Amino acid sequence: METIIKNVDVRRAESKIAEHDGLKAAGELMRLRGDPTVKKYLALERPARLARVIGFVVENFDRYVLLNRIKLKSFSPVATGNDELMRINPTEAAEEAMEKFVNDNKSRQFKRFYELSEVAGTAFIEAFNREVALKWGPNTFFRGVENDLAEICVTGR
Repeated sequence: METIIKNVDVRRAESKIAEHDGLKAAGELMRLRGDPTVKKYLALERPARLARVIGFVVENFDRYVLLNRIKLKSFSPVATGNDELMRINPTEAAEEAMEKFVNDNKSRQFKRFYELSEVAGTAFIEAFNREVALKWGPNTFFRGVENDLAEICVTGR
């Protein structure tokens, strides 16, 4: 995740947010995270966010193992077709809860947070260095992991 975050021009993202909502918008967004209603929303959102991160990691690890011919069984829910693993993914339920929360919530602070979050999300994408990201692959994130696997007695080439 550090590799991905290092690929964002933070100053450009902040500039895009300021362009849309003024110079203090990024600070306002951070302050609004302390609002009790916003905290409830973030608690609903957290399982989906973490599941997406885990999915990204597992998917890229699976690809690395395949590309480097490491004999290791996949544990990806999609690759294995494991229904139980697919069912325990909290993303769908979290997204439904988030949508309901957004639709039902009347808090002015939450509405402002949600609006600024949308702006920040767009600014983040615009500040992302796509040329570098296009060169990424499983080797970017997992190169050398076979040495770590060997140390914990997982071998197989």
